Amino acid sequence: MKIKRFVAPDMRTAIRLVREEQGANAVILSNRRVGDEIEVVAATDYDESLVQQAVRAQQGTDDQPDPPTPTPPGSGRREAADKPGIVWAQDPHLRKLEEQLGDLRNMLEGRLGDVENLAWESRAPQRNRAVMALQKIGVDTALARSLAAKLPETELPVDPAALALRMLGRRLTLVEEGDLGRGAAIALVGPTGVGKTTTIAKLAARHAMQHGTAGLALVTLDTFRIGAQEQLRTYGRLLGVPVATVSSAEELQRVAAAQPAGGLLLIDTAGVGPRDTHLESQWAALAALPKVRSLLCLPANAWREDLEAAVRRFAAARPQACVITKLDETAFLGAALSIAVQHRLPIAYTTDGQNVPADLSVAKREDLMERSARLMGERARSKENSRACA
Repeated sequence: MKIKRFVAPDMRTAIRLVREEQGANAVILSNRRVGDEIEVVAATDYDESLVQQAVRAQQGTDDQPDPPTPTPPGSGRREAADKPGIVWAQDPHLRKLEEQLGDLRNMLEGRLGDVENLAWESRAPQRNRAVMALQKIGVDTALARSLAAKLPETELPVDPAALALRMLGRRLTLVEEGDLGRGAAIALVGPTGVGKTTTIAKLAARHAMQHGTAGLALVTLDTFRIGAQEQLRTYGRLLGVPVATVSSAEELQRVAAAQPAGGLLLIDTAGVGPRDTHLESQWAALAALPKVRSLLCLPANAWREDLEAAVRRFAAARPQACVITKLDETAFLGAALSIAVQHRLPIAYTTDGQNVPADLSVAKREDLMERSARLMGERARSKENSRACA
């Protein structure tokens, strides 16, 4: 069992640090406030018997009550429920108190946000309308306000929200499909479950339709998830292209060296390995390829905080662009667009379904803006319907 102490400005950040360093199966042993910060003690490979022995040894007796058993996700505070896999080992009364304090904090934050929005509305109602409309589709508040600040305070002849949305679209950077090109290696990186393997299959099928299968090969660096390997092999058999599983930089270099000039090597990677060292070995293997391009898969249906964490976690892969996946599963496309703008991450492709290769598209500004405007309209109509029902 490995125990580590984390210090963060708030509990949500502390839990995120635990997840990033120790994984989703970490156990929170204790937490307390130290000055203006939160101290969290977390463990991996949790063994309750070892904890009991340590407590008894420290207290000098074997007659002390056992420490509390870790509670399953969802029965503790709200942050724990939002982070599946992390469990809490602490007094249930403390958990109840923390949950109540968390609810109080969320309520106060909401009230403060309302006050701030009212201040915006009183100063510049046009700008406030734009901010609120952008927020409703997931655009980051700071980004929404920076866009709205460029709008005039006077009455506009067009919808201010639509104008701010167009301003957001102009700040997006897109990748031309030819820039990814042939004669290269493309690696998809990102957390598990974001659609990397399916996107690899879509890219492979698209390339086969346009250029044929000669020189096309699939590789997976995910040596831990057997299901992902089998899924990629199935796609390879259907397309008639070779599929290789490699576990080292040397093996990957040999596969790449065997590729003919003008070929395309598509590389699937592990999202989260059992140890961070596995991710580091993946990045080292990719860095050894001279023409590799990394694309970060960002699911459109994820919360902005999770997307932010993914960008930080996979920064070591040095992604040149991103693929926004799962467009068909979200009503909040603004979160992914905000991340792309704020991190200056070009968008190469989008996916909006499981069909191969039909549900893969080269990212186009007008398509993203049209979808965002449609979602914004749906949110506005939903709000009007709610008012009518009330």
